[in-house]
Amino acid sequence: MGQKIIILLKKILIILFIFEYSCKEEEIINLDNNIEKQLVVFSEMTDKDTIQFVYLSTTFSEFSDYEENNPVSNANVYIYNQNDTITLLENPNEKGTYYTTNTFIPKQNITYTLVIGNVDINNDGIIETYSANTTMGKTMDIESMNIYYDNNKDGWNICMTGNEPGETKNYYLFRVYKNDTLITKKITDYRISNDEYYNGSELENVIVQFLDEDEGQIIKNNDIITLEVAGITQGYYQFLHNIKEETDDDIAFFQGPSAQISGNISNNTPGYFAIMSVSRESCIYIGD
Repeated sequence: MGQKIIILLKKILIILFIFEYSCKEEEIINLDNNIEKQLVVFSEMTDKDTIQFVYLSTTFSEFSDYEENNPVSNANVYIYNQNDTITLLENPNEKGTYYTTNTFIPKQNITYTLVIGNVDINNDGIIETYSANTTMGKTMDIESMNIYYDNNKDGWNICMTGNEPGETKNYYLFRVYKNDTLITKKITDYRISNDEYYNGSELENVIVQFLDEDEGQIIKNNDIITLEVAGITQGYYQFLHNIKEETDDDIAFFQGPSAQISGNISNNTPGYFAIMSVSRESCIYIGD
């Protein structure tokens, strides 16, 4: 999942680059030489998972192969707060993927800092360091969930019932797993929401996700379907919102970017370090 989002970030950078130069007349641009490599960081940690991951890659070096994964190896990656420091190691079988070797379960109301060092992305001989700060968003509990096939949309609606906490303004990401495998893993599959219109309300059988049959998101009888409601920060909500807006099919290519996409990584680095509190509920699908 992390590598797919990294690929998407690379595509967005291409659009931004082309837009920047599209209004300049009579200028020959060598894409290979003008595009400077950048670090791309992606991490979605939760309070339900004991092993956490950080994915490091670089933006494209050549226009023709921007979809290829360019993992960043041998980085020093760690997370710290006021009490602890957690070191992440690189997976030898998945370059650019760093994981916590000990159990790390983040908690509410604590600021976590991600630090990435021992990298030289632009190959200038100077070692670079990147960092990001975040806290954990607050989720809501799922009382129940159900699934039904929608003939009008050729797919399955995922519904939930639960109480939305009203003390603060909250932001949510809704994801779906099939037999413990994330099925809504593309950025176009992400469903995000804030509680502007239902703060403190009881949600009853509300549609929060959709599985598109045309996209191969097919479920069958006796599949175990899990709905995950992740509480995310306002910053991560805005980051996802901007990416979805930039990649909307309704946006004409020549219009260029409609919003500035910025994450929380230092040095204007593409990507995001997010920590989410999650609630999950599962059911066995029995077709209509």
